[in-house]
Amino acid sequence: MERKSIGDVVVLWLWFLSLATITIQFSLSDGTSDVICSARERRALQRIKQGLVDQGNYLSSWTREACCSWKGIGCDNITRHVVKINLSCEPMEGASLGGDISTSLLDLNHLQYLDLSWNSFEGLQIPEFLGSLTGLRYLNLSNAGLTGDVPRQLGKQSSLQYLDIGGISLDTRTLTGSLLFPSLNCEFSSLTVLDLSENQFVSPTFDWFSSLGSLASLDLSSNNFHGPIPTTLCNLTALRSLHLFNNSFTSTIPDRLSHLTSLENLSNNALEGEIPRSLGEHCNLQRLDLSSNKLVKFIFWTNICICKRLVILELLRYVREFSEGYSVWKALR
Repeated sequence: MERKSIGDVVVLWLWFLSLATITIQFSLSDGTSDVICSARERRALQRIKQGLVDQGNYLSSWTREACCSWKGIGCDNITRHVVKINLSCEPMEGASLGGDISTSLLDLNHLQYLDLSWNSFEGLQIPEFLGSLTGLRYLNLSNAGLTGDVPRQLGKQSSLQYLDIGGISLDTRTLTGSLLFPSLNCEFSSLTVLDLSENQFVSPTFDWFSSLGSLASLDLSSNNFHGPIPTTLCNLTALRSLHLFNNSFTSTIPDRLSHLTSLENLSNNALEGEIPRSLGEHCNLQRLDLSSNKLVKFIFWTNICICKRLVILELLRYVREFSEGYSVWKALR
């Protein structure tokens, strides 16, 4: 087998293992099990359903005795406790949920995963009590029609690993730790994924990001940021994926971003100057999108030729003087 093929197999195998870990961690008995949860938790789920407007009959299965087989519900096969609620209604799935988000969620003491994304809670304030779900490891409220402020206690969730509040009409427009998370004492010690996209943030203060030492993926796309890319982001040594597209960042691309494996979303800004040579000198980079900027020269092709893991390359708009190097890179792949 050629060396390239062996490398591809290793990459695919590692990718499969990472997906398998996430699936095993949160799926358990997800909507297909005959495991019966406790009567207390079943009553809590029924109260949650009563508060929701379900025009699409999404929750039609929430009538059977075996509540762990209900759509969107995941239970621990051993303890029978409800650990997962996934009520995400993707746009193509038809009618979404609305109504109220019940405080009965607090009766699910073992809940680790809550996804309410892509629903129609139009104008509903983000419930303050969500900050009291202390066992959460995954919280997704994106594009759910919610508004208001992030719950004060959410910043103290030391177990939270994934937080997506993209596409929410937050009252806060200045992205600072004290305003976004008023009680933030930098206790997001386990947070690996943070999505703050599509919130129209302005006047960024990024110093508080430096405390997120475990952060691997950060999405700040489709806001109103301007000025240079903050050097604070370069200090996030665990960061591998950075999404900054559809902002107004200016100046050049910092050399210190070279530790990232994904820069696929630096497009649609006002970045200018040369693309740093350092981006071509490390071979973990897999995705790169610098389109729709004001970059003028592409200078690291001789280095990037050995970087064969680069699978997505989008530089075609507003980048000049690169066509010859691109042909060389394509030929060597």
